Amino acid sequence: MITVKLACGHGDIQLDPTSENRPTCPTCGERRVRHVVAPPPRFSGLARGPHAVGGATDPRGTDLTTAGPLRLKAQG
Repeated sequence: MITVKLACGHGDIQLDPTSENRPTCPTCGERRVRHVVAPPPRFSGLARGPHAVGGATDPRGTDLTTAGPLRLKAQG
């Protein structure tokens, strides 16, 4: 749930995160928001640019060495 505090101070309003309704004070009709308390967003995958797009990501190899690729020596 998202808790919205309005500028009028008449109380807190609880909103469903999927709701698209604008919060309105039931006492005076105020719509200006003073403070919002919401759960942190959940991302999985990769975000590029100003917008995150959901979807499956391909596995990506990462080079963890600083001196170039590792070379394996033959045992024998």
